[in-house]
Amino acid sequence: MTKITDFTPDPKNLNQGTERGNYALERSLRDYGFARPVVADKDGVILAGNHAYQKAGEIGLKNVRVIETDGTEIIVHKRTDLDASTARGRMVALADNRTTEINLSWDSQEFKGLLADTEEIKNYFAETELNELLKTNIDLEFEPELSPTVGATTTSDEDVERTARNMADKFENSGDQDLIDIHCPHCGKTIGIDRTALS
Repeated sequence: MTKITDFTPDPKNLNQGTERGNYALERSLRDYGFARPVVADKDGVILAGNHAYQKAGEIGLKNVRVIETDGTEIIVHKRTDLDASTARGRMVALADNRTTEINLSWDSQEFKGLLADTEEIKNYFAETELNELLKTNIDLEFEPELSPTVGATTTSDEDVERTARNMADKFENSGDQDLIDIHCPHCGKTIGIDRTALS
């Protein structure tokens, strides 16, 4: 056991929070208590759960139980006062998800700093999402790491050439095409596909 003052908020927290979200967060803490573990670094700087931690201190929660881990084991916050089959238990789940949803407001300046430090941010945002967030034009060159599935066969140059010829023949002999736009939710790009190819 330790005290709430032994930990400090993240000065570079990417989430600024919202007025509505903070109100809902306080309501949730007062009604259902602390429902989700907080993550802090080795020096006590909070990495995840900043708003909940700060709001808990504001409403009078002072004691902190610390579980040290290196991230290789699952930490379960088992609430002995809750039952998932009751309305109160289900409301804890709802309040946790809803407060997270409405208390999110990204800090574009902190995003720019993080993007300058690491490209790993592209694993969690599509190019269009980051461009909207930063109001700029960023080419993330998203290239997911794809591993062959079990039983996959090797594709030869002959296979590629044969497929290319078949596709060329199909386009030459298909006449007018009925193209529809397909929008990729990952890269944000739009491509035209023949409607008959989807049937």
